[in-house]
Amino acid sequence: MCLVTDNIELKTANEDLVVYKVLVKEDGVIMSPFRGSVYELDRLYESEFSFVKPREVDEEDVLWWEKTTLWSYCCDIDQWYFNEKYGDSNEVTDLILSNKILVVQKGWHSCWRHNVVKLLIDTATFKRYVFKCIIPKGSQYYTSAWGGLVSNQIIVKEEISLKDVVDLVIP
Repeated sequence: MCLVTDNIELKTANEDLVVYKVLVKEDGVIMSPFRGSVYELDRLYESEFSFVKPREVDEEDVLWWEKTTLWSYCCDIDQWYFNEKYGDSNEVTDLILSNKILVVQKGWHSCWRHNVVKLLIDTATFKRYVFKCIIPKGSQYYTSAWGGLVSNQIIVKEEISLKDVVDLVIP
């Protein structure tokens, strides 16, 4: 999963930030539904960021990028947002090539809006659970306009009910 965002500014948390992760549980093990990363409660996880870029070669490769790579690396929410805002993937690819849109692949993905958490649960083909998480003060992060976030540090705190998820203000 990737965060596709036109908020290209890398931010630093001035205080602990509360966010949410939608995870799965299997035999008591908590893990991410996309990459299968295993989580333990109250443990600090750290990661470097990595970014996906289309290769700047020929028209055939750019066409391949648009049809497979861009949207296969992100979730449907990203695709809906960018289709609504920009209309077609040719323009999105041009914006990525010109560094006006980032595709952040590696980092700790989470969200900060109730409707996003609900969508991630409602569209799942298997049971998912909501976990309250903390992005510690001093962590770096990118946000998206629709409510996604990727950070270089995260702590998974506790499982919560969907009704306890509130929209947050992320600076």
